[in-house]
Amino acid sequence: MLTANRDLPFALSIDLHEDFEADGFYLYDQLRDGEPSRFARPVADAVADAGFPLQRDWTDFEVGPPGSEAAHQLVPGAVVVDAPRETPTFGGALPLGLVLLRRAAPNALTFESPRERPWEDRIAIHRVAVVAALAQLRTYHERGGNEVPAG
Repeated sequence: MLTANRDLPFALSIDLHEDFEADGFYLYDQLRDGEPSRFARPVADAVADAGFPLQRDWTDFEVGPPGSEAAHQLVPGAVVVDAPRETPTFGGALPLGLVLLRRAAPNALTFESPRERPWEDRIAIHRVAVVAALAQLRTYHERGGNEVPAG
């Protein structure tokens, strides 16, 4: 992906998945220097407002590699990750979102829809989430946000 884009930075990466453990939608977002997550609440709220369930019960739920628990804030519909704290727990083989944060995009989101839902629901959930993320990015830039990915 990085080579295909000739290492050009982009504003947002969204990776769409489904999770066999989930009973509701959730996303992964990152903390930014102690600031609250920029996307977690608006995206999760949009999915809930559209009538779809959010993941709320994180009991026995695997959201990262063993030892990464301290790097996660679990809230309804979102796993907010402290990327610098989580990165060492992967042992060198980073997931796409963390690679993109390092090399291509200041914002890398992963959306997870619950596999148990009908296909049409999963598509609708992702559509609502993508539209909400793009709206949030637009709002951020209209307010003067101007991030450039680290090289």
